[in-house]
Amino acid sequence: MDAESRTMAVADAPVKITELTGNTSRTYKFIKRAFDIAASAIGLVLCIPVFIIAGAAIKLEDPKGPVFYHQPRIGLNGREFTFYKLRSMYTNADAIKSTLMDQNEMDGPVFKMKNDPRVTKVGRFIRRTSIDELPQLWNVLKGDMSLVGPRPLPTAEELACNAYQRQREMVKPGLTCYWQISGRNDVPFNDWIELDLKYIREQSLWTDVRLVLKTVVAVVRGGVHTEGRIHRPSRRRRFAAAFLKTVLCAPLLLAVPATGTSEGAGTKTASASQKTGGGPGYRFIKRAFDIAASFLGLIVLSPLLLVISALIVLDDPKGPPIFVQTRVGKDGKEFRFYKFRSMVVNAEAQLDELMDRNEVDGPVFKIKNDPRITRIGRFIRRTSIDELPQLWNVLRGDMSLVGPRPPVPREVRQYTGYQMLRLSVTPGLTCYWQVSGRSDVSFDDWVELDLKYIREQSLWTDIKILAKTVGVVVRGGGAY
Repeated sequence: MDAESRTMAVADAPVKITELTGNTSRTYKFIKRAFDIAASAIGLVLCIPVFIIAGAAIKLEDPKGPVFYHQPRIGLNGREFTFYKLRSMYTNADAIKSTLMDQNEMDGPVFKMKNDPRVTKVGRFIRRTSIDELPQLWNVLKGDMSLVGPRPLPTAEELACNAYQRQREMVKPGLTCYWQISGRNDVPFNDWIELDLKYIREQSLWTDVRLVLKTVVAVVRGGVHTEGRIHRPSRRRRFAAAFLKTVLCAPLLLAVPATGTSEGAGTKTASASQKTGGGPGYRFIKRAFDIAASFLGLIVLSPLLLVISALIVLDDPKGPPIFVQTRVGKDGKEFRFYKFRSMVVNAEAQLDELMDRNEVDGPVFKIKNDPRITRIGRFIRRTSIDELPQLWNVLRGDMSLVGPRPPVPREVRQYTGYQMLRLSVTPGLTCYWQVSGRSDVSFDDWVELDLKYIREQSLWTDIKILAKTVGVVVRGGGAY
């Protein structure tokens, strides 16, 4: 059957419209969109080095064309939008497509062939590794697409589908869906449609999470599903692909400073050797991640924030649910620090009376059974829920997700020159102190842990600390 007959057969296929609506929950749509925005924003920032190197490789092989390829595609409710990819074909690919239609290996209106002569050498690699799809994160950020949803077809191919097949348009198209993890081009077109309709019927946050995780595994393995088996490239090709992936990702390493201490870093002097920190690339990526993660966190946790606020007011109606305090940040700059109120209203006034009961050395005040703490306060402190409003500080830039905890001005006035080095980086929600015992750690050891973080700052260090913090919060250790 030639291409024209194949397309006509699809168009004339019997229409069996089913009752599909997708997930109509406003909460699901809100969370899905918030996650799309946060994840695509982070992804675009992290992919900048990949775009630069892949773009250079594309230009070197075929300098006549642009790095990015754009094409009209059909999205939600039949709306046309501009779809972006890294160019994987020669410049005249669209012009010669008509000459290859008799070699189409896909049924239905879709054109696919394994050994497409229009694909460049660089194109074959970025297609096999799915790097060519990364610019669609911009489509996700704009709202044309989602991370998870049926793949959008070119306008001509989508318009050649019948009404049953075009039910795919009931939901926003995506970067990945069931088709991507079920064989992709080895799946017949009718089965592809059924997989997309299955997604529409099963739409949920859990379905989306599963599909994203399975897609990551499929991309990393690089296998092609065919009749229940996985055919992997030869060992030589896998080695070459791994090498090129390393080359493409190498610029990210520029953002990760070398770990380890410099000479004299362990001595208690305010020497410049203590202030190593991360490079400009690291700080840029860290700030981008802080913005995206805090924005998403505030949205997703907003129901919890409202419930906790109500419980605080019910427990102690005399004061507000949010406690605002002056703290000291990077380079000694003061800022307004936010927490859920865990103490009675006049807690600050009672501090002088309790100073002789302080159980922590140094300028910090901590006592385990602080009489100023309310009933709900003990719970939100033990679970660290009281710290959640600081996501607003992170979004504003006063704080970061990872960094030394910000002190109050009264404590800073008692710092020695050595201890002042804690203020050389942006303070954070969590750091080594939080995962090493918190209030059970002496102040001198606390300072050493913060200076250790400043010396070892890197993306990997931040990720490790965030992962460990989750475990500590679940166990609830060291919190007064």
